[in-house]
Amino acid sequence: MSVTGIGDMALHFMLGRQNTRLNEELTSLTTMLSTGEVLDKANPVTGDYFVLGDIERSTRLLDAYDTATTEAGIFLSTAQAALASVQDGAQSLASDLMTAAQSGTGTGLSVAGQNAREAFLGIVSNLNATVTGRAVFAGSGTDGAALADGDAILEALAMALSGETTATGIKAGIEAWFMDAGGGFEASGYAGETDVLAPFQLNRGTSAQFGVRADRVEIREVLVQVATAAFATDESFGLSLSAQQGLLQDAGEGLLARLDGLTELRAETGALEERVEQAEVRNASARASLEISRADLIGADPYDTATRLQSTQTQLELLYTATARLSQLTLANYLG
Repeated sequence: MSVTGIGDMALHFMLGRQNTRLNEELTSLTTMLSTGEVLDKANPVTGDYFVLGDIERSTRLLDAYDTATTEAGIFLSTAQAALASVQDGAQSLASDLMTAAQSGTGTGLSVAGQNAREAFLGIVSNLNATVTGRAVFAGSGTDGAALADGDAILEALAMALSGETTATGIKAGIEAWFMDAGGGFEASGYAGETDVLAPFQLNRGTSAQFGVRADRVEIREVLVQVATAAFATDESFGLSLSAQQGLLQDAGEGLLARLDGLTELRAETGALEERVEQAEVRNASARASLEISRADLIGADPYDTATRLQSTQTQLELLYTATARLSQLTLANYLG
């Protein structure tokens, strides 16, 4: 009987090829186990990438929606916080104004007037809130401030009121400056655009359009009352203490009456925040569904992959052992 053997060189090449194959398979299985996907994606989809491509496109679209919902959430939360600050400031000032008016002392009235001026500047600052450089209450004009500087508005208002000597005239002048179409507020106070901000596209069928601007009637009415209180004790008008008391009392009551308007603006903003949250939930659900579909198409079974990986490691270890033993064989050892 003849015996067919393998020469040393042939055995060396055979072991080398086997080592290369097992190392490549080990690398592939390790990658599959870490990514959870097969490497040969053409095989599971039988060469038809349409379904897989559709999943990829839908996922990229969800990425864009996620960015939009995140931006919308930050934008609306900033708006909500600013409106809350305006409302809280107005409510606190209203109480202070009526307390000062009832006290009737010159010092108390003067302090109330100064507090009103500071409150006006604070309200303007809140309404000039920005998010990543975009003005929140300026409508579509997000590249600039919603309102002029607070001091500049008060200076323009003082010029418009020059010559007034009665509480009635001051009150009427302030209201006209803020509320009249084409008046001082629209000409030099409001610096934004009259068009509302473009809507945030939250998903395929849902958008959120923020429509609260600093020129909304509800906000103008608050500014009228705060400005009235700020000018009530201005010495340049020469008003009597009783006239100052009357203006401060009217401004305090006017602020309380207009808090509901601010509440409505906050509720309007809150409804949009809720819509954004609902869109985030729907987008997350859609993403989970896409991930399941993708896994069904090209997912690598983790148990099967881990089993094959262990088997390959064992084969590679055996190969190394066999190679090491063969390398130690010599004629002297064989004859010995």
